[in-house]
Amino acid sequence: MAAVFKNLGTTNLCLVGPPGSGKGSYGRLLAKSLGCKLITASDVLRQKVEHVDMASGGLVDDRVVSDALLEFLTDGSNKDQKYHFPYILDGFPRTLKQVRLMEDTWPLHLQVHAAVSLEVPKKVCRSKLEGRRLCMKCGGNYNISDVNHGEWVLPQSLPEDCDCKQEEWVSREDDHPDVIDKRLELHYQMAMPVLDHYNKKGGASLLRFAPYKGYDDMPRFEQSVKGWLENNETEQ
Repeated sequence: MAAVFKNLGTTNLCLVGPPGSGKGSYGRLLAKSLGCKLITASDVLRQKVEHVDMASGGLVDDRVVSDALLEFLTDGSNKDQKYHFPYILDGFPRTLKQVRLMEDTWPLHLQVHAAVSLEVPKKVCRSKLEGRRLCMKCGGNYNISDVNHGEWVLPQSLPEDCDCKQEEWVSREDDHPDVIDKRLELHYQMAMPVLDHYNKKGGASLLRFAPYKGYDDMPRFEQSVKGWLENNETEQ
């Protein structure tokens, strides 16, 4: 059944990008711009699955992830249920098996219908992950990495209205160099088949975007997504 993208309409999107690409932040801003809900797979897993390990860099079992998200989307007791449709999903599907599980077991209207891929090089992602800091005083999230690699210009993100000192900042548990490398390798290994899957459905099912200037490129990102949604059709 053909469905026309108008704003977001009834089209559910997934946001695909390597760790350090900023997809969580871009996703929040994009969801606000489109007037839809952003659902983060890792948050759902922490809520629905006991003893889930999100810090080692490995993958949670595909069926566990799929079942947890489906339960979340169909949980009538969830206060935010009315905002789930349509949605942007960050962190799922991460593997081709997750795509297959979703398409085989989820109701059609709950499935991800199209993908937006943030195309960010590994060296840029690694630099940004190594630069992430959490302030133990105010709880703020900052980034001390100043990326300037050719077209890629992503400045530091530092506090503006806070007297916090860098001595009070700590790295995230999963931003250890060994874990960073493991997470990046897993992403590039797993993401390509997922993107190929949506690409084979046609150009309206996959949008690729490179945020060369970081958050300064957010208006261009919003324009690209909105234009893509409004001007293309996809098979649902």
